[in-house]
Amino acid sequence: MGFKDIETLPRNPYLVPATIGAMGNFANTTTQTAQYRGDESTAETNAVLSRMSAEEARKQGERESEVYGNAFRSAYGQKAANIAGGGVDITKGSAFSSLMDFSKGGALDMATIRNNAANRALGFNQEADLYELQAKMAKQKAAAAVGSGLLTGGLQFLNTLQSK
Repeated sequence: MGFKDIETLPRNPYLVPATIGAMGNFANTTTQTAQYRGDESTAETNAVLSRMSAEEARKQGERESEVYGNAFRSAYGQKAANIAGGGVDITKGSAFSSLMDFSKGGALDMATIRNNAANRALGFNQEADLYELQAKMAKQKAAAAVGSGLLTGGLQFLNTLQSK
């Protein structure tokens, strides 16, 4: 028992159940799409926050390196003054070598501080990349849900009308 043309549609006893079924499918699709849009928005926000954290990690590394550098230069000057105060020439020999080793160690420490900050920033940037990917995937899921919902609802409507 199906319908042959559009004129028989209003008299079809399955029109109301088919319409209600299609509306239910539409409601489910709307809910699912809203969930995906929410997921997209959350992921985009998280990506922005991760990028901000990366920038702050870099700045913090620079500040920490600068603070360490100031303390190191003070310690270097104090060490050089102590050696020179003992009557030793700090421009040559083992005194010079000792100060150069001390200086290299300080420079290495400052570079390590900046490198660690760069690694933290890299981690935040990678996290942001993943959030951006999640946002794109949620957007695609939302688009697919709309198309799928319309297609499924329409086919379900027609199938209900024609199969009875």
